[in-house]
Amino acid sequence: MAGPFSQPGERSAQVESDACSVDFLMLADRAEVLNNKLYMMGGAWDHVSVVEGRPVGCSFALAFLVPWTATDMLHRFRIEIADGDLALTLYTLEGAFNAGRPPQLQPGHAQRLIVAPESITIEFPKAGDYVIRVLLDGQVKKTAGFRVDFRPAP
Repeated sequence: MAGPFSQPGERSAQVESDACSVDFLMLADRAEVLNNKLYMMGGAWDHVSVVEGRPVGCSFALAFLVPWTATDMLHRFRIEIADGDLALTLYTLEGAFNAGRPPQLQPGHAQRLIVAPESITIEFPKAGDYVIRVLLDGQVKKTAGFRVDFRPAP
């Protein structure tokens, strides 16, 4: 399928599904969105070393891909940070969005809606594996794992 991003090595803006999806999910030291552009510092990490018992600040960013057929509808999402076996949830954010259909959006194409919630402070109860995951309209759409190690206090 030819689309506006159909150069070799680039992703097509056309989508095969009528369902919304999560294009990317990244952890970061700091992330924010301005005019649908992502600004990030210390992004895409999958390992963090913290002092045991001390909270640490972090951010994350994600992008929803909203197909033409899924515009002008309410979509609910939930973002969770939990331990690796999903037994303990440390952070939850719930929200909703309704992406309108701009006149230049052609049938078969999708919009990218970039989100970077405010930075959070989180205390990890143990060293080990953790996961951040995104549920969209009740279904898990994206998961990213990361590892937490404890280091001695300075």
